[in-house]
Amino acid sequence: MNDRRTGDSYDVDRRRWVVEGLVAGAVALPASMLPSAVQARVTGGRWWASEMAAGNLVLHASASPQRLVGIGTAVRSAVALNWGLVLSRWLDRRHPVLHGAGAGLALFAFQYLLVGRRRPLVRDLPAWPQVADHLVYGTVAGAVLARLRGREGGACVAPGARGGLGRPLP
Repeated sequence: MNDRRTGDSYDVDRRRWVVEGLVAGAVALPASMLPSAVQARVTGGRWWASEMAAGNLVLHASASPQRLVGIGTAVRSAVALNWGLVLSRWLDRRHPVLHGAGAGLALFAFQYLLVGRRRPLVRDLPAWPQVADHLVYGTVAGAVLARLRGREGGACVAPGARGGLGRPLP
């Protein structure tokens, strides 16, 4: 009996969703920065305010702007790749773009409303551009995953072959 949780088949499946997740996160990150950058440009704000706010998750708000931006860039990159992995593993394969958009909104609620609310630079960010950033991230990540899986035949999964969230059934 070939158990999917052991052996070469499982290793190949695991490598596939890890690579897909890293690619999805890497492609979605720059796209997800556009809404807040456009809003900053239109209102005369600083385009790097989101980077500084991400840096404020690690550093105190009184740190130098250059340090906040540098750390913030690293934090945002790591977080984007991490969420790309999570979405790759758990995103519904039947409607990845739609569910990716929903996941982006959930990520906004988690990152901005729950984690970031205690950080002054995060609280100072206008909410709607952040909602748009997260919505774009989830949508683009879902589209990238759909494209990668469609090319490899992963998008057309027989009914019952996978769980509703893209997980292999036991």
